[in-house]
Formats: sequence, structure tokens, C-alpha cells
Amino acid sequence: MSCFDLPSGLADCIAVAKPWIELILGVMGIGTFAVVTVLLAVVKKFNDANDRATKAYDEALADKQKSELRLDDTTRQLGAVQYQLTMCQTARSGDAN
Repeated sequence: MSCFDLPSGLADCIAVAKPWIELILGVMGIGTFAVVTVLLAVVKKFNDANDRATKAYDEALADKQKSELRLDDTTRQLGAVQYQLTMCQTARSGDAN
């Protein structure tokens, strides 16, 4: 039998090949479903990691802003203390004279 014997040979070849083609397409469908499922899981994992990183970044940024405010307050207090120290030293040196 030859697939090139038209029309009965071609019909026989198609009849033999049809179940195999259906099997291959079915396995490809299962494989596609599996690949899509795995890709969705990977995307979800990356999204979760991105959300955690964004939250950590926001917390670090808030901590940085608080630290900068604290530094500004401390710098102002230091300036006031240095001014008072200078005044006291000036008054003391004036008393010594």
C-alpha cells in the first residue's frame, strides 16, 4: 500500500495517521496547559517578590525621611548649644579681663 495511490491509498494513510495526529495534538494541549500553569506560577512568584521589595523600599524611604528630620533637629540643637557656649566663653573671658 502506498499513500500515493489515489484515492484509496491516501484514504488508508489518513485513517492510520489520524489517531496519531490526534494523540500528538492532545499531548501538545496538555503540555501547553502545563507550560501556561508553570508560567503563571512564576509570574505570581515574581509579582509577590516585587510587592515585598516595593514595601521594603517604601519602609526604608520612610525611615530615611525620619532620620533626615532627626538630623535636622539635632543640627539645630547643636547650633544653639554652640551659640550658648560661645556666649558663655565670651562672658567668661570678659570676666577674666
